[in-house]
Amino acid sequence: MSLDVLEAFFTGNTNSLVKTLFDCLHSDQRLPDRGRTEREQRQIKQEVSRSLKWAEMIKEERKYFGAGAKHREKMINRVYKGVPDSVRGKLWYILLDIERIKKEQQGTYVVSSEMGQQEFESSW
Repeated sequence: MSLDVLEAFFTGNTNSLVKTLFDCLHSDQRLPDRGRTEREQRQIKQEVSRSLKWAEMIKEERKYFGAGAKHREKMINRVYKGVPDSVRGKLWYILLDIERIKKEQQGTYVVSSEMGQQEFESSW
């Protein structure tokens, strides 16, 4: 997902979002703020800013994540500030190193599932 799409999504700019996704609309009119307070607008702006920064970090995974990562401290500081909902799932995927675990434990689910099925059938 491109940064333009994220920004358009979080700012509520559907015209820009559609244009970014499909390159077919040329209008860049913003939606009305729907009566949001100044505080709410600041929070949305902060969330968009953090989401964009996290999206950049996730794109360059090797620079930020892992034991010997060059910018690991920056990632840790951003975790303390808060992880946006839009990237939280992907971040957990990276931090838990799910790709490695899936490779190491390939077929484990099938075995566990079969054992559970046998146990369930024997209890009847």
